[in-house]
Amino acid sequence: MANLFSYHYSHNKFGFSLTELLVVIAIIGIISLIGLPVYKSITPNIVLNSSVRDMASDLRYAQQLAVTEQKMYSVRFDILNNSYYVFQAESQNVIRSRVINSQVKINSITGLSSSTASFTVTGASIESGEIILANKNGKINIIEIKPSGYVKIQN
Repeated sequence: MANLFSYHYSHNKFGFSLTELLVVIAIIGIISLIGLPVYKSITPNIVLNSSVRDMASDLRYAQQLAVTEQKMYSVRFDILNNSYYVFQAESQNVIRSRVINSQVKINSITGLSSSTASFTVTGASIESGEIILANKNGKINIIEIKPSGYVKIQN
């Protein structure tokens, strides 16, 4: 009986046949052809959402600095250079500077004098306003700054 088992195991095939490999490669190719256009269509929206979250986070950061340090902090937006920076209003020291991803543009800014959002020592905003960002597909997201200092993202 031992010979019967050893004979059975000695003839096992190892690996895959060429046909099996070609089928797997074809399936991967078909999935890639279907998935690539979907990925390309949602990527601009993902980049827009990421940029909006970063900007809202930096606005909240400026607000928190104002409350913590009891000094006015501001965020100034530069539409032409598609960037913004956080600074301490009194000394004009820049705390953080960001260039927005090139796939996203600052579309418009309303309600903020000199395109600047400023926060008082209580965390309130000097002015309420909106920053509208758009991607290359025309999708927009809005960051709203309320008089209380509340920073809200609208999709």
